[in-house]
Order: sequence, then C-alpha cells, then structure tokens
Amino acid sequence: MKKFIFILLHTLLVCNLGYSQTITLVPIGNQDVSGIPIEVEHYVNYVPNHSISSVTYNPQSTAGTSVNLGDDSNVGPYNIGFNFEFYGQTFTQFRICTNGFITFGDPSGRYSPGSFPNASAPNGVVAAYWTDLFPSNGYYMRYQTVGTTPNRQLIVSAHLTWYSNRNAWVDYQIILFEGTNKIQTTITSQGWTNTATQGVENHSGTLAATPPNRNLAGFNGAGTTYEYTPMPLIQQWESQGVKNTNSLGQVSFTNSSNWNFRTTIDVSQKAHLLNDEDLNYMMYKKANLSDVEDWDFYTLDLNNSSVFGWEDIVWGHSLLTNGTYHNKYIFTKTEKDVIEANPTTNYYNTYFPTQLRTIQSENLFYIMGTGKHKTTISNLFKIQ
Repeated sequence: MKKFIFILLHTLLVCNLGYSQTITLVPIGNQDVSGIPIEVEHYVNYVPNHSISSVTYNPQSTAGTSVNLGDDSNVGPYNIGFNFEFYGQTFTQFRICTNGFITFGDPSGRYSPGSFPNASAPNGVVAAYWTDLFPSNGYYMRYQTVGTTPNRQLIVSAHLTWYSNRNAWVDYQIILFEGTNKIQTTITSQGWTNTATQGVENHSGTLAATPPNRNLAGFNGAGTTYEYTPMPLIQQWESQGVKNTNSLGQVSFTNSSNWNFRTTIDVSQKAHLLNDEDLNYMMYKKANLSDVEDWDFYTLDLNNSSVFGWEDIVWGHSLLTNGTYHNKYIFTKTEKDVIEANPTTNYYNTYFPTQLRTIQSENLFYIMGTGKHKTTISNLFKIQ
C-alpha cells in the first residue's frame, strides 16, 4: 500500500446556455471529495472604456461627400478610408443617422435619445448630439477622409434642425483618428437646447463614456470639443473567489465570456491509501487525456516522515507496452528538468536507451506534490 494525501482528476465543463462552469474532482480509489477549497481564476481579455477629456475647440473643414438623409434615417455603409478599432473590433466602414450619431453597423434610426450605456439600439455608436433632428431645406451631411497614412482622419460634418423646432440649427462634427483610434465630437453651433446624449457606447450597450452632464440631459455645447481615448486592453488573471466542493466533489462558477481559466485546489487536509491497481489506473489516465480532463498534482510521502519536501516529489512517465501503459520510469526533478529543457530524441534516449521516440502529447510528465495545486486550462478544452 502507498500512502497518498490526495489524488484527483480535474474535469472541466462549461454550459454556454447557462453560462455555468463546473469543476468536478473525480477520485482514484475510495476518497472523500467533499469540502475541498477550490479557487477559480479567469484570464480576462477585454477592452475597457474610453477616457474622456475636454480639448481645444478646433472645428475642421465641412467639405466632403454629401449624404442624402430623410427623417430618422440611418444610411450607409460608407468607407472610413482606414482601419479603425472601436471597443476591440476593427472597422473599415460606418453608417450615418439623421439624429446626431454614427454607428459601426447598427442600422438604427432611433430619434428619441437614450442614456448610455443601454442595451437598446443604437449600439456601437458615436453620438455628437443624439436627439430628434431633421434634414430641413438647406441641411447638409458630409464626410471626408483627410491626411496621409498613418495619420488620416475621417471627418463627418452635419448641419440640421430639430424636428420640433425647424427654425433652429445645430452643427456638429465627429472625427475618427487613424492609428490612435481616438474620437472627437465637436458642436460648432447650437441654436436651441433640447434633451440629448453625447458620447460613445460599445457594441452590446454595456459600456459607454459620456462627457459630464451630457448623458440624456439638456445642454448647450456650442464651441466645445471632447476627445475619447481607448484605454489599453486588459489581459490578466482575475479571481472568481473560493468555494468548497459538495459531496460530489463539485463547485460551480459563472463564465459568461468563456474565458480561459485556472484552478487552485487545496487538498492538503485530505488523506487516502492507494493500491497498485489505483496507481496503474492513474498512470493510464494521465497518458490518455480526453478533451475535458486535466491532471494536476499528486502527493506521495516517500520516506513516511509526514513532512513533504523535494524528496517526496517524483516525476513519472508512462510507456505503452503491448497495448498497456505501465509506470516503469520515475525521474527526479533534476532529470525531469533536463528532459523538458531538451525535448529531443537524443536527450529522451539518454534516459530511455531502448525507446527511440520523441516526446509526444501522450507522453506527458506529471508531478507528485502536496498542498495547493494549480492548473491552467484553455477554453479549447471546454464543452461548447
């Protein structure tokens, strides 16, 4: 009999319908899998919001290609003239709405302004002055791409009236900047004040940036320019907390974005006796991983001291002989490090002189260790 603290199989399941993530610990042999603390971390990879700053008022030329508009129309698409990244997505075209905004694909012509952020249309939007506007006689809507690569600009210029006050005009501009992916909204004149929204909103309506007091509010912004600067992409491990397994050895977490994830499993308080058959099965499973299985750490008190150190950590390798996997080779940490650092046929054969093979995916090493154990799982290994 061999004394083990705990041996576990780490099974990962994701159900996109319920956005749930269940971690299941499957024992080898007769083991208690309840009450084991498991921490899940997600490797988040998302685009944060834009920062906003008031910049020097500097209206640009209103020349360009004229666009015909009707009441509450959303027309396009039109070419930007360069690749423009907006909330993590790259676009080469845009659409223009009569009611004071442009979009990146959303055809909404909604006339009643809403607050940002909001899941209702329009989404993926840049609003200079979103309210109920109208293309009265003498109106214009134009766009032009100016400058030279890699510093070109798309300028959208508008001269419109309010639907409910067609004697008053509002003039605005939206500018997209190549390379920096910055955005500017400028109001050059405003002959009337009505409830409106100014700012940018992402494609799902979950994130937005608006200037102070210009989010579904009455304001006169004539002579002002605001600049929106995309913040750097966030890529990091973020803890989702710690939960204890139930009697089935399971814990569940949400993972609505299907992030890559890793777990930390604390089995330091568990103990069990394994027989040779259990050990052989463990070796076999390690060599035959399925798409939803991953092995973590195993603990073996080699010298029966009840104190675990490097002398208790062994590295193993299972070999296929006559269709059966056997735990024939055990390495020290140093030997394992040498092989992993030099995964060539020659180094492999230094320790396996009779085996003329390179290291393949089914010939993975595993560690036997104690305490808190961590493994990283790609979302490619999740059930979709």
